[in-house]
Amino acid sequence: MVAVNMTSLFLGTKMFVSVSRTSGAVSKSGSSIVNISSVSGLVGAPLDHLYSITKGGVTLFTKSTAVTFAKKRCQDSCLCDLSGNYRHAHGSFYR
Repeated sequence: MVAVNMTSLFLGTKMFVSVSRTSGAVSKSGSSIVNISSVSGLVGAPLDHLYSITKGGVTLFTKSTAVTFAKKRCQDSCLCDLSGNYRHAHGSFYR
């Protein structure tokens, strides 16, 4: 799970930045990175700690890269999905 949620995110962002720098796309017209996380990365998932840790890492990595690349006209965003059975698992989230 760490390889999918964290390592792939890091390597994908590294590749994007490398290609963008050589092509000049980031500094000329701006660009965007969109990462996929989950509400579980914000509030935790019962009995699925590793998933919550990795999705929380996606969210914080996105915040960090957004600050890092903002001056280079690169917007970094993170979508936090709320699909699945979160109403039961995160009952307190809806109160």
